[in-house]
Amino acid sequence: MRRDPILGRILPVMTAMFPEARLTETEAGHFLQEDVPAEIAEAIERVVATVEAEESATR
Repeated sequence: MRRDPILGRILPVMTAMFPEARLTETEAGHFLQEDVPAEIAEAIERVVATVEAEESATR
């Protein structure tokens, strides 16, 4: 994400705004899904699994 010409510049702002968020850094540019599809898919799967686990715990 740091290589992304747009989002890379605001990374410090985003991490400050969401200090509890898990950051997945890759060697990708702006098009994550094209540059590192497997890494992005794994990150999305982790988020979904976390949300599902939290929802199950509150039921």
